[in-house]
Amino acid sequence: AGCKVCLIRHATEPFRPEGYRRLLSRRRRKKSKNSSTNISITEQREEALLKKLFEWRDSIARMKDESIQYVCPDSGLTRIAASFPQSVGALRGLIHPLPVLVLEYAEEIIGLVNDIVYSGGVGVSEEPEMATTVVSSPE
Repeated sequence: AGCKVCLIRHATEPFRPEGYRRLLSRRRRKKSKNSSTNISITEQREEALLKKLFEWRDSIARMKDESIQYVCPDSGLTRIAASFPQSVGALRGLIHPLPVLVLEYAEEIIGLVNDIVYSGGVGVSEEPEMATTVVSSPE
């Protein structure tokens, strides 16, 4: 029996960039069925943040050689994405118990939140947004 256990090989789960949509669809199903089909600005930002957090969680899990659920459970990601915490204290109040790696990388998570809040959720909308590029001429 011990020999069979030793022969079991661990296979790392491949990263699925669109995997965050599974979490998003669960959350939207929980909302009332009478809501409109249009996605509000807040929901666009929530989706953009959830995507960033999903990517962050995977990269930390691979770097630390931990499972993604150990880094931050799915419920934690959706709570963070829904509430846009602006401080480490606010982040601590969202998830109980707070995962060790979320606390360790709290400033980075707050940075991701601020990037989305101040950029307006760029990158999730299906409509292309106008980008302004400033080019300085060499003198």
